[in-house]
Amino acid sequence: MENSISINFGTPTHGWLPIDFHYGDFKISLDASDVVNDPIEETFEALLGLNKGKIGQIMCWLEPAAYYFYFERLDSTYTLTISETDDLHSKVDRRKIIKVITGDYKQIIAPFKKSLTEFCSKIYEEKHWPYNIDKNKLKQLSADT
Repeated sequence: MENSISINFGTPTHGWLPIDFHYGDFKISLDASDVVNDPIEETFEALLGLNKGKIGQIMCWLEPAAYYFYFERLDSTYTLTISETDDLHSKVDRRKIIKVITGDYKQIIAPFKKSLTEFCSKIYEEKHWPYNIDKNKLKQLSADT
């Protein structure tokens, strides 16, 4: 689908998670650190919360910069706002919006769920990714449409 997102959570190495995001001509390739947060857990929370009327956010820390993926849902319309900051720990929030994408479930949410499911189907050594994957959340995600 031409107006769909493509996202890939790659294989983590020593606490760095490669993430490739594409939407049309817009592309982000980054390595998110596991030091401040678990972006995989935040992806679960963001996606599962949307069906409960909640907003969701994934933060990808690049030490010191960061990207934010902010999800909102209004009926059957989803909005993903991507912003960035040069320094996560700055006393002044200097987030800059770099892309806003609006679409339906298949365009916005399904690609994240697919990549998350693929990521969770593999086993990673603790030295590479120290977080445990909650199998109940994976079941919830699979049942959630």
